[in-house]
Amino acid sequence: MHKKILHGLDGSEGSFKALDEAIDLAKRYEAELHTISIEELPRMPETIGEMIEEKDSANGFFKDAVKKARQMASAQGVERHSAVYDRVMGSTCQSLVRMVPCTVLVVK
Repeated sequence: MHKKILHGLDGSEGSFKALDEAIDLAKRYEAELHTISIEELPRMPETIGEMIEEKDSANGFFKDAVKKARQMASAQGVERHSAVYDRVMGSTCQSLVRMVPCTVLVVK
């Protein structure tokens, strides 16, 4: 049924709860499991130096979240095939759910 699963990882407790569900589905359907983290800048940096500083700070946060996600998947025998990082201004989970042309599972 499911061949590829995309999980949204923001480092919150809810995103790790959703990851548990995604791991279970990936295992059950032998599907590829992918993770995406979208960083939102709290403000618009004025210089390249400020942009680099903001990105370095965000990357440190997601580094720990991705490490935990990999450990969770590995413990269940599921390999995460890729981690995609993107910086999108003003992006939200609701926008993603509305825009994608495929089935979406939202875990509360």
